Amino acid sequence: MWRLKRWMKSRTVLVILSAFFLGITLGGVGKLHKVSALAPSVYEELRIFSDVFSYVQREYVEEPNTKNLVYGAIKGMLETLDPHSSFMPPEMFKET
Repeated sequence: MWRLKRWMKSRTVLVILSAFFLGITLGGVGKLHKVSALAPSVYEELRIFSDVFSYVQREYVEEPNTKNLVYGAIKGMLETLDPHSSFMPPEMFKET
């Protein structure tokens, strides 16, 4: 009798855990926190960007405005997509 109760309890826990993980998998909840796997070439291109960014900060005659450099890079990136994509900095959305 004791073994039967123990086996039933173990079986119940196993069924509940299986249903939980099956629900997460089929429901897509696991996708919310999934880290996107980028192709290695993307990381190489980002490294090139980082190298150029560091070089400009280090070697430019005057100290560059970091925010302007980053916003300019984002603006240029979006402009290469199509004529309708553009970057709007957060300042454009501030309420006065």
